[in-house]
Amino acid sequence: MAAATMTVPGRKAPPRTGPVPEAAQPYLFTARVPSMGAGSGGAGTSPQVEWTARRLVWVPSELHGFEAAALRDEGEEEAEVELAESGRRLRLPRDQVQRMNPPKFSKAEDMAELTCLNEASVLHNLRERYYSGLIYTYSGLFCVVINPYKQLPIYTEAIVEMYRGKKRHEVPPHVYAVTEGAYRSMLQDREDQSILCTGESGAGKTENTKKVIQYLAHVASSPKGRKETGVPASTSAMSYGELERQLLQANPILEAFGNAKTVKNDNSSRFGKFIRINFDVAGYIVGANIETYLLEKSRAIRQAKDECSFHIFYQLLGDDIFAVNRESDKRLRGLEAEVLRLQEELAASDRARRQAQQERDEMADEVANGSLSKAAILDEKRQLEGRLGQLEEELEEEQSNAELLGDRYRKLLLQVESLTTELSAERSFSAKAESGRQQLERQIQELRERLGEEDAGARARQKMTIAALESKLAQTEEQLEQENRERILSGKLVRRAEKRLKEVVLQVEEERRVADQLRDQLEKGNLRVKQLKRQLEEAEEEASRAQAGRRRLQRELEDVTESAESMNREVTTLRNRLRRAPLTFTTRTVRQVFRLEEGVASDEEAEVAEPGSGPQPQESDGPQEVQPQ
Repeated sequence: MAAATMTVPGRKAPPRTGPVPEAAQPYLFTARVPSMGAGSGGAGTSPQVEWTARRLVWVPSELHGFEAAALRDEGEEEAEVELAESGRRLRLPRDQVQRMNPPKFSKAEDMAELTCLNEASVLHNLRERYYSGLIYTYSGLFCVVINPYKQLPIYTEAIVEMYRGKKRHEVPPHVYAVTEGAYRSMLQDREDQSILCTGESGAGKTENTKKVIQYLAHVASSPKGRKETGVPASTSAMSYGELERQLLQANPILEAFGNAKTVKNDNSSRFGKFIRINFDVAGYIVGANIETYLLEKSRAIRQAKDECSFHIFYQLLGDDIFAVNRESDKRLRGLEAEVLRLQEELAASDRARRQAQQERDEMADEVANGSLSKAAILDEKRQLEGRLGQLEEELEEEQSNAELLGDRYRKLLLQVESLTTELSAERSFSAKAESGRQQLERQIQELRERLGEEDAGARARQKMTIAALESKLAQTEEQLEQENRERILSGKLVRRAEKRLKEVVLQVEEERRVADQLRDQLEKGNLRVKQLKRQLEEAEEEASRAQAGRRRLQRELEDVTESAESMNREVTTLRNRLRRAPLTFTTRTVRQVFRLEEGVASDEEAEVAEPGSGPQPQESDGPQEVQPQ
């Protein structure tokens, strides 16, 4: 049978969580078929149109709790309604009339999303989901569970994998979703989480607690533990580690000593328990402990009518003894009923015998005292004799039956005495079993005390281990903080070095620019020297006329030559330094260059002021370079 596409109110399509088993789909998803309660709707009528037109509300009902009705008139204190099922009109106080939600909120997953949040709407939504096979419903942060009183295929490994790693709004309501939310919050927030299962007897607290532990044991089991147990990963059954398996196997032992059969519940927990599961930093289970309280100890010696003691009592005695006791009781009750029946039959036969004797005596009297005719008397005599023979035969038969009944009665009495002896032996055995049970209870108490001591020692060792781990963690955090500070300091030093390197690069570029300017000035000086050489060549012709001027110019030329040689040496030195390493120019060098330019400019002004006068410079052998001072 092909499954129809199912959608949940508030969700456009089924969640993408992989293939969902077909057998589990009706208990997780449902088609949206709005319901207005009993008697609502008609052929071809849209639920939304009917809800809008009739102004449907909820009113109290002795049979259903609440039933749908159409609001006809609404006053300040009272309202007139028409019941949808019977059509009867009622006038009720306004506070007893509760609004009905639109049909689109039918079978809502979260009742906190209902537009009209009241008692009737909540009960109607829960009832509709329960009748559709949906036992889980959210109510804000809570998950409401209704006991289906049957096994549902929604607790398999495929369903566990469906809810694993999913958020609550991505999957249908389930106790697995609540457990997954608590587990993920613990891993993300690094804080302890709690799951409280509460409700009255028979609501399903014990079973849902088992499902929570089952989910955590599957999701939080370490791969190492699974390898140690030798369970292959491809098996269809759920795979657990050894620690998780021990955690799950502790429940049957607790239920044997603390659960009992009551009128409402065949496996009622007669004690409270607090289960603490410990996880490591990676989210794997590393340990667990269970604390019990409020045990109903009086049930061990006294039970109410139609209720039983704890399961362990019957498990220790075994099924064979109870089968023998039940068979003996059944046989005894059967024999007692047979004795009563035989006694009634014997009393009836005695009554019939006495009645037959009375009839025989009456007939004999009638024969002796009869005044009828002889023929009639003879005829009647024959009839009476025949009747008397029949009665005697019946009497003999009844006597034989009475003897048989007496024999059976004596045999039954012997059997009753034998059964009484057996029952007394069984009672003595039950007394011995009771003493054995008390001894076992004392041994169990001693075991509990020893387990408590072992648990306390384990807790102390666990606290010491946790303290050591916390100290190591603190040291590791300090080392990480120190490394972080060193890394920050190194980053600052690197940024400073980069900044200094940029400044040096800019300084080198500036010095190179200044060197280029000096080269330009040197070229200008060389050009000026060439001009001076030409002037010297022209002045050679006037040497005879300007001897005095020649001596003066010769002295100036010597000064200029010395300055040029000094500048040439400095330029050579700067070139060598530039080849070896970056050169740093100082203001002293620049001032010397500026001073040289001023000297050359003053010489040009002197020549322009006195053309053809003064001593002429001597002729040089070749071009000369001006050396900076």
